[in-house]
Amino acid sequence: MIIALDLALIIFLAINPPRRKITIAGSSTVFPLAQMWGDIYMEINADVSIEVTGGGSGLGILAAGEHTVDIGMSSHPLEDYHRSKYPNLVEIPIALDGVSVVANKNVNKSLKLTRKMLVAIFSGKVKTWEDVERLFGVHIEASGEIIVCVRADKSGTTDVFSKWLSMDPEWSLGSGEVVSWPKVDRFISGNGNQEVLINVKNNPNAIGYVSFAYARGGEVVIAKILNPSTGEYVSPSAYTIKKAAQKPISHVGESLFDAEVSGAYPISRTLYFIVDGGYIASKEHVIKFIQWVLDRDGGQKSEIVRGVGYVEIEGTLLHELALTIVSKIAG
Repeated sequence: MIIALDLALIIFLAINPPRRKITIAGSSTVFPLAQMWGDIYMEINADVSIEVTGGGSGLGILAAGEHTVDIGMSSHPLEDYHRSKYPNLVEIPIALDGVSVVANKNVNKSLKLTRKMLVAIFSGKVKTWEDVERLFGVHIEASGEIIVCVRADKSGTTDVFSKWLSMDPEWSLGSGEVVSWPKVDRFISGNGNQEVLINVKNNPNAIGYVSFAYARGGEVVIAKILNPSTGEYVSPSAYTIKKAAQKPISHVGESLFDAEVSGAYPISRTLYFIVDGGYIASKEHVIKFIQWVLDRDGGQKSEIVRGVGYVEIEGTLLHELALTIVSKIAG
């Protein structure tokens, strides 16, 4: 009886080999794209199981550094303190995104905003929409206090947005994954892009910032942002975000801000997988998955990446740099 059971188990495992697991965690921005990639990859690789969880870019970098996941997700490059604590971590560009400034439909049918206007709004220096009209000579349909919707959690989107704002000398709140926003009732904090978007939708006088993918759907007004390098007001789109990646790029973590390319969206960014190269070097199934993500006939197909709301890096210098990084890890 025991021998028969053992034989049955052997036959079952031969037909249904155990899945090799890949764990991914981090950025809420990257999450839907990584989840889509994981679902597609598991359909064509029955021997692999991919588990994707959120938690924010900070958590993703930490988890990759501590080896509690195979792959961290981040919507900003590694900082110096990350590299100091985890010297074996590397960032691998996987896609492009833009930080969208969104407002409730009650605010205006359309918005054109400059960095100085956004600095004034998100620092709390202007309190009402009437103040915005008076100071910047624009027309705003809303009246009364501005409701500013921001992130409470460790966020790569906050890191990128605050760094772009800090290029103006009047920005005084610093930059990073967490910003000490003004402690007033007008500022509403939420965890993740989705919660910020909900807060903007639910408050008639609200403005906030989210990843481009979350801004789609027509339920909010997506602002055109002035690119000071070209003098153009540009809406975030797959075309304008990819335009920003056409600037000369010397390394994977280089900023795409205010690219001096006509039509480039000024708050464009690169999205990353974060890995410890030494840790995953022996995990062939993890490396194969990352290689598939970067394959122009695999994860980089525009219908996959753009279908989720992001932009492929295929056809840019970032793609070439990413392939080189993974090739070195694979040995």
